[in-house]
This record gives sequence, structure tokens and C-alpha cells, in this order.
Amino acid sequence: MPRPGLALSTEIIEAVAAKRGQDEAGLPVFYEAIDPEALQRAVETMPDSGTVTFPYAGFEVTVEGTGTVALRKLAEHQGTEVSSSVSAD
Repeated sequence: MPRPGLALSTEIIEAVAAKRGQDEAGLPVFYEAIDPEALQRAVETMPDSGTVTFPYAGFEVTVEGTGTVALRKLAEHQGTEVSSSVSAD
């Protein structure tokens, strides 16, 4: 569930840092994985059933249209694709 007043990119960075058990400063630059402003706009304008998925710091990050963030650990050889999908129910 998204935290009010917290930028989506900050929420993702904090979640990944917590999963990796390290400080946020030790993570790769978020902007190199995805444009944070474009991500925010996409999530704000897509339906709740839509998702944006991208690799970041060894995780597959999925953001739902509701703002919910899910992380899944990537295998060593994965993590080079960025995809998004929007589905209407």
C-alpha cells in the first residue's frame, strides 16, 4: 500500500534497500533503471488494474495502478528488460 506524501521512487528505493539489508545510499542510481517522473505519471494515469514492471538492483519491481509496489528477486542473468502493461477488466 502506498504511503501518503512519499514519492513512489523513494518508496521503491526504501523497499529494495530493506530487502537487501543495506543502506539506500549503496543502491544503484534509480534514474538509471527508470525515469522516476515518468513512472509516477504512468501510475497516476493508468487504471488500477494496470502495472509497470522493471528491473532494479537485482529485483523485478512491479507497480500497480493503485500504487502498490511488489518486489521479486531476479536470477543473476535476468534484469535487462523494461515492460509495462495495462489491462481493462
